[in-house]
Amino acid sequence: MSGGSNDRIVRNLYCDNTIRECDLAVIQMTLPARTEYFRNGEWRRVNPSSNYHEFYNGKNLDVTKLNRLIEKFDSHHDFWHYYYMKVTNKEYFDTREKINFETIRDTMRRRGIPLVICSINRYTTLDFDVLLDTNNRNKAKMGHPNAQGHRLIADKILKIIRSYGDVDLL
Repeated sequence: MSGGSNDRIVRNLYCDNTIRECDLAVIQMTLPARTEYFRNGEWRRVNPSSNYHEFYNGKNLDVTKLNRLIEKFDSHHDFWHYYYMKVTNKEYFDTREKINFETIRDTMRRRGIPLVICSINRYTTLDFDVLLDTNNRNKAKMGHPNAQGHRLIADKILKIIRSYGDVDLL
């Protein structure tokens, strides 16, 4: 599912038991600055990715650059401002990404489900199978791949899956 966070991926692995029925998983992690919270019976997304490089590199972020994020959270304006300006930094995001990466990988390994794990985080130091770096793919709208870009990504993923040997690709 698109538009979520790495926290959402991990939550779904533990709360949605249909993953046990899978023969193979292809999971694309996202930027560790994304998160989620639960309120009024639903999970809500927090996606500050438009300024992610500044959050990630620990730069002093101009308050005006948080407006897009802050406008989404009328009742939590002060919290999200404080969280991204004062709580988070590069080490925090690196650690969160590593925890989620290892949790996903270990969960799939324990369940005996082959995994291709991808990321769009160009700053990562983790050993992803496929790095979907936005600087190295054919782009269409808002940095997302166009048809040719999707084909290139699919070919990389299929090559990894074929290397497993015992996975039926239909």
